[in-house]
Amino acid sequence: MTDFSSPTAVAAPLTDATRAAQFYVVSLRKFAILFFMTLGGYQLYWFYKNWRCFKDGKPSASESGPSIWPVPRALFSIFFVHSLFRVVKQHAPDNARVAAWENGNHATLVVVLIILSNGLSRLSNRSGDAFWPDLLSLLILLPLGYAMGAAQEKINLACGDPEGATNAALTTANYVWIVLGAIAWVAILMGIFSVGTPATGELGW
Repeated sequence: MTDFSSPTAVAAPLTDATRAAQFYVVSLRKFAILFFMTLGGYQLYWFYKNWRCFKDGKPSASESGPSIWPVPRALFSIFFVHSLFRVVKQHAPDNARVAAWENGNHATLVVVLIILSNGLSRLSNRSGDAFWPDLLSLLILLPLGYAMGAAQEKINLACGDPEGATNAALTTANYVWIVLGAIAWVAILMGIFSVGTPATGELGW
């Protein structure tokens, strides 16, 4: 039976190549563009890639502890944020900035923000007067993106690529998602600012 519990720490020394590929490295600039342009949807791919890299980067399956299924861990990310941040920290004990990282508190913050973001999105979808739920669901992306970007910084450090230089360029697929995200942004903003009261047609302040 597959166990979704937290993976154990890596006991064997890691080579430079293994360390570099252990987690998903991306520049903070690229991360920010993709996160905000997809209205936070990029986080699903981000969690998937980190668990995929963690699973594939093991020298042997026996060292990865319990079986790791990246897709469920991405879909139900709030249950695995703490374990992800923990293995990132365990990955680079020789890096002072990663070693000093309060990964548990950071993970809790990310979980709380994801729950708030999801809750506001659902409220927005169900609300007849969606001005405030829509606006708040967009505003919550700012602290969530910042918190996840800070985690990305630690991942880059742990993998020996502080600037994320190995994954800094935007690809064709990235541009497709950016364009789709821009269309979604325009549609949402038009929807927010077209909300009005039945009597006056003005914004529902």
